[in-house]
Amino acid sequence: MSAHCHAIVLGSGQSGNPVAKAFAKAGHKTAVIERMALGGTCVNVGCTPTRTMIASGGGNVEIDMVRVRQRKRAIVEQWNSGSDKGLEAAGVDIIMGEASFMGDKKLKIVLNSGGKKEVTADRIFINVGERPSQPDIQGLNDMEPARVLNSTSIMELDKVPQHLIVMGDGYIGLEFGQLFRRLGSDVTIIQRARQLIPREDFDVAECLLDILQEDGITVHLLSTVTSISASADANTPFTVSVKTADGQKEVSGSHLLLATGRVPNTDRLNLPEVGIETAPKRHIVVDDKLRTTASGVYALGDCHGGAAFTHMSYDDFRIIRTNLLPDSMSPSIPAMPTTETSIP
Repeated sequence: MSAHCHAIVLGSGQSGNPVAKAFAKAGHKTAVIERMALGGTCVNVGCTPTRTMIASGGGNVEIDMVRVRQRKRAIVEQWNSGSDKGLEAAGVDIIMGEASFMGDKKLKIVLNSGGKKEVTADRIFINVGERPSQPDIQGLNDMEPARVLNSTSIMELDKVPQHLIVMGDGYIGLEFGQLFRRLGSDVTIIQRARQLIPREDFDVAECLLDILQEDGITVHLLSTVTSISASADANTPFTVSVKTADGQKEVSGSHLLLATGRVPNTDRLNLPEVGIETAPKRHIVVDDKLRTTASGVYALGDCHGGAAFTHMSYDDFRIIRTNLLPDSMSPSIPAMPTTETSIP
């Protein structure tokens, strides 16, 4: 027999958590289903841990990566615990497990503790986020797994890499590249476009390039990794073949960071079962009210595409609350920052 809720949230990210708390506080029986850790990407493997590690790399200090990692884990646990307590205080049921659709507004949950559970809901909110993608490169699968890193695994290193090669031009690759350069690694960044962070203005990208080069980071623009050659000996550097504007080059390194993009965690939700449409890269298609193509099912945060920022995800909560819980919104006018134009 299935349990029934008024609202179920799949994932506990920066829009899922406030949606769950808002529905619970409005008197609706609400549950959050989370397969890993409460708080989403930002709290567990994004902004919070990366900023913590960056703070550890400031100044002229000797780095103990084990202690850096311990501090990072402790701060993540504090935030993670805060998410847990906040949901419980609001009256939200927390179910640790992985959910997938098995019918109209009906979910099957594989519980982390073992066993399975079925639940139904009047409304379902999908907030499952994204994960790092892995490019298809000749020789990549032959490398020792411990030397191939993504934005999650790189934060679990217990030693500073001797030479970190970064594939990717976005914020993630540049952030970790600069961080580990300041922690003591040699760093090479390989970028396909004509500039770093191609979505930004050229002058901003040039300024950032100057800063990275002043830090001692080697940057290859208009460059593509074509293959990787690795020895069976983990202590022997691997070689990356790079096609550049000036011809073929080879770069040797100890570790490889893949920062070439992210993919939505929608592939195991069994979305076709309920007719939920997805875009070519598996992002969920929504309208301006975040409604999917299945009645009563909504998608929030990174899993429906667009800018993957915490504040964008939180704004999805605003959209849901405005349209589904208008009575929960405060009628008061919020405080606003102002400026005095006469002050030079």
